[in-house]
Amino acid sequence: MSNNNNENENKEKKLPKPKDTIFYDVLGISPDATKSQIKKAYFLKARKYHPDKNPDNPDAEEKFKEIGQAYEVLSDEEMRERYHRFGKEGIGEVNIDPRQVFLYLFGGGKFDNIIGVLNMLNMDEEAMSQSDDKQSLVDEEQVKQLKEALEERLSLWMQGRAEKFKTKVREEAEELQKESFGIELLHHIGNIYENEANQHNKGFLRIPGLVAEVKEKGSLANEMIQILKRSVYLQILEEDLSNPEISNEEKEKLEDELSREGMYILWRIARLNIQIQVRAVCEAYLRDEEIDKYSKKRRAEGLKMVGKIYKSIKGEATGFEKVFAEMDQSKTPTDEENSEENKEEDKEDKKDDNNNNNNNNNTNGPSSSSSSNSYSGAIVLAQNRKKF
Repeated sequence: MSNNNNENENKEKKLPKPKDTIFYDVLGISPDATKSQIKKAYFLKARKYHPDKNPDNPDAEEKFKEIGQAYEVLSDEEMRERYHRFGKEGIGEVNIDPRQVFLYLFGGGKFDNIIGVLNMLNMDEEAMSQSDDKQSLVDEEQVKQLKEALEERLSLWMQGRAEKFKTKVREEAEELQKESFGIELLHHIGNIYENEANQHNKGFLRIPGLVAEVKEKGSLANEMIQILKRSVYLQILEEDLSNPEISNEEKEKLEDELSREGMYILWRIARLNIQIQVRAVCEAYLRDEEIDKYSKKRRAEGLKMVGKIYKSIKGEATGFEKVFAEMDQSKTPTDEENSEENKEEDKEDKKDDNNNNNNNNNTNGPSSSSSSNSYSGAIVLAQNRKKF
């Protein structure tokens, strides 16, 4: 992590000596742990004891609840300070659904009236990749509620009070950007709003709408590919971490990488889930049969304005937010390995072409497409359990 990130971590509020360390012990961290360290510890522990990984194991279920409670307290500045002063007894009963704590890693729950409550833990990469109908992943009842919230959010615009509307949207966005992954979520939602509005207002020869539709499909496909490729690498890391012969130093490095990759995959799944859900809300809002054509166009214009405001919000990414932004532009070791393998495959293909053109016509091997080779190569790499 960069020096800037470390400086931000060091600016965290100075806490008094804790009355007890029960929650810190549950996560396996020290009382002076930073926010990023708390997130990392929570992810590793929650992944290990998640009920889906430990079916019919009541001990793991109970441990998972304890981990969720510990993270709920330590990730909230006010609750953490109160815990330090008065101990576990001083914060009262913590009644939460630990399966939903993952969701608070992204947005802190403040985006619920925009994106809804995401069912991330029931949307693993395998289930999503096997679903041909992404609409089946949408909660229709929740879409109805979010549509009503969107209608309320754009009511000033529909009343013709544009300046007051823009001021209110910007003020709300400025508050939202303070939440965990707030900037990234605002920009992501802003892109969805703009794209959906462009699809509705198709323009001359319907070209802008068609471009927006193609852009949306490409974005969905890219999210799926990235989730699947990263999941292959995560599987390799988990297998390496289970090796009893690795040293403590190697184990620590693998845990760091596993936490980073696992959190990143959750973030990509969240983005995909948000895109599917918010798109469904926009469709319901813009295609409402109870309003006239002019009102539909007016709604699209207002939605596009919200998208532009969301995308205009600026802020400095820190911690995991900055790391994930860098990972968006980076390759996994599987990609780098496959890039070298593809070069060798290309050389072999050229030799085969020169030696026997007939064999070339009957070849059913890997595609020459770099993206296809990269993905299929990553699967082979996982099966061979190569180490990084």
